[in-house]
Amino acid sequence: MPRLAAPSVKRNASRLANVLDDAHIPYFMWGWTALGLMGQDWGFPEIDFVVPDTMIKDAAHALARAGNLICNDPGCPQGRQDRATSRALVIARDRFHMLPEKHFHLVGGNVLLLHRKSNIAWWLPDLQAGPPAADDPHFILSTDEERLPPRAVDGPSGPWTQYYPVKIMNPGSFTESIMIHGSSHSSNLKPVTLALAGKSPNIIFPDADLVSAVDWSAWGINMNFHESTSTKMSTASFWPNSRIARARSASHIPLTPRRLKCPEIKIIAKFSSEAEVIKQANSTTYGLAAACHTKDYKRAIRITNALRAGTTWVNMYNFVHWSVPFGGYKESGIGRESGEAVSEALRWGRG
Repeated sequence: MPRLAAPSVKRNASRLANVLDDAHIPYFMWGWTALGLMGQDWGFPEIDFVVPDTMIKDAAHALARAGNLICNDPGCPQGRQDRATSRALVIARDRFHMLPEKHFHLVGGNVLLLHRKSNIAWWLPDLQAGPPAADDPHFILSTDEERLPPRAVDGPSGPWTQYYPVKIMNPGSFTESIMIHGSSHSSNLKPVTLALAGKSPNIIFPDADLVSAVDWSAWGINMNFHESTSTKMSTASFWPNSRIARARSASHIPLTPRRLKCPEIKIIAKFSSEAEVIKQANSTTYGLAAACHTKDYKRAIRITNALRAGTTWVNMYNFVHWSVPFGGYKESGIGRESGEAVSEALRWGRG
């Protein structure tokens, strides 16, 4: 008969989630304990946390500072794919066991396995710190009574309403992840990186250098015409209400709608506040590139953080460098190219 998750598993998972949230480190819980919240709870002592590849060390340091014992024993069964030789872990025979990047032995006999996102959920968008939004397509919290099934004998553990909330995949995304991993380990399925086209918001604020903003906007629209994915499909420029007329006189670029003989669409829209323009810019299923033009560096930081685009420029447009990862959010791509992402692609290619 399956064993319901011990209180120590819930307490430890919730405590660790609290540590990572306080350290502003994005994460989500995966594996058997997460499965127990929505499927059959087998009561395994393992807690699998997934964090961005570049934050593995930060996460490990934060967890160690909180008093968790990191294991550096090269002979520890948690570092072996086949753990059936360990009598304490014989129950894991013939069960999926992803090797962790780091692991910790916790009070209560639990084990924390810390994984790289590229090993567990490489197809998902970049992880964000903090709780998921109500309409997040991939994640929910362990306390979610509406989207998690109730506790049942030989079934799920039920929502963890008495503990600090832990970010987990929703049932649909979790099932998808299991199917992807099942296929990747039983076939030649490999991760793929796609840089696709997308809408490209280009925001000009009242304090921007108007002539420079118009020039960069023209460059963003017309550079590599029909070739550059960051400018294809749609380029939308957002202007403050008071500057539309001045923009028309400051440049030879036509700023009125005209018939085009190509699929690109150039749109000029007005806005009155940061909140309004961010809502307009993000109201799309795409998210490859964007830009904002302003002399206020604090505003530039706010806007670039709020825009859901893979690359966001300030007071320029469409300049990329091989040392910086490039890719899109949402329907504008999967994965990243260039920079550290190249070494990750080569790592998979060796398999």
